[in-house]
Amino acid sequence: MLPGDTEGRYGFTGRMVGGEEGQVGGGERLLVGDEEDAVVGSVVTDPTKAPAEERIAARWRLDVWLREKTFWKMLYESAARADEVLCLNVEDLYPQDERGRITAKGRAIEWIHWQSGTAQLLPRLIARRTRGPLFLTDRKAPAGTPTLDVCSETGRARLSYRRAEETIEENTRLLANLPASPEDIEDLNGWTLHRLRHSALTHDAEGGASTPMLLVRSRHASVHSLERYARPSVDAVARHVADHPRRSSPRSGAPRPPRPQSCRPA
Repeated sequence: MLPGDTEGRYGFTGRMVGGEEGQVGGGERLLVGDEEDAVVGSVVTDPTKAPAEERIAARWRLDVWLREKTFWKMLYESAARADEVLCLNVEDLYPQDERGRITAKGRAIEWIHWQSGTAQLLPRLIARRTRGPLFLTDRKAPAGTPTLDVCSETGRARLSYRRAEETIEENTRLLANLPASPEDIEDLNGWTLHRLRHSALTHDAEGGASTPMLLVRSRHASVHSLERYARPSVDAVARHVADHPRRSSPRSGAPRPPRPQSCRPA
């Protein structure tokens, strides 16, 4: 945990932007559950548009720490909320089943499921740890950190939402603004953590996932809540049209099918 982190496992307040490390642009970050968005300077990132799958794939090739690679991959593959994943402990994981137990909204116990990308990274991240927070800071926990948020084996603290959000924003500024140049990086906005969840659900919908499956994946209670994700990209619409051609109308001169006979009595 970095100086200024004031998190608890079930109550992330995060780290204030503008501290000694990790100041992002000149604005603040507004986080409100599933509607969080980044405000940097006077530019607001549009949360209604999901990056194409090719852009998401490019993110895995970024030169970032193993912690970030695993965290981002788990968020995308599970479509889980970032704060829920940050609350995961090592003992909450069931690697053989590629799933984990989370504490969702209302303190309900629910499950998230991941795929091979996360499964390959988790053993390296966990190493020999058997208990405690899954995602850790790179520093020892300061005095007064809640016991639930400290790894007893390393002495490091649970990664805060604020620091995790800063890290993805800083590392995706160029990727989110192609074809921007490195000289412009200080004036650019990167992606938010929520963009990974949003992208996962949008891509599921584009891939034909049913409404019941999307509800389970998103863990939303109503179909209305899914509307923000049901916005296929231009490329997805083009693929749909190409894959579902309409039958051609009969050519002129071609025999037409016989007209149905009247059912009225003669």
